[in-house]
Amino acid sequence: MATKTLSATIDLKTADKVIGIFGLDSIIAQSLSYDDTVVSSATTTITHAAPVQLVAKVAGTKVVYVWIKNTDATNFVVLKNDDADVWGKLLPGEWAFFPVALASGFEVQADTGDCICEYAIFQTP
Repeated sequence: MATKTLSATIDLKTADKVIGIFGLDSIIAQSLSYDDTVVSSATTTITHAAPVQLVAKVAGTKVVYVWIKNTDATNFVVLKNDDADVWGKLLPGEWAFFPVALASGFEVQADTGDCICEYAIFQTP
């Protein structure tokens, strides 16, 4: 196993105050360590007939970081844990980067029509 570093940066800005309280003008950068022997990435069809499991639910405390992009121009995909609890949605063209506890698992399912998604999964050492 070789531990490598993934650098992630997100730039959040709003033109106006958020609900009148504060403005959002922040660049957040973080470096994450990952095990390069278990990285996975692919472009795959996400079906609407059944969920597609991207991270298996297993016992333990490790975390994986997931980057996923819905490349479809029309349909959205829902984000679920491995118990089929919906916790998010990616609209056409949207992407997300987030941590997933291996004890929760991660799967996606297209809403009304199959979608093509790109993803990369980085597991902590």
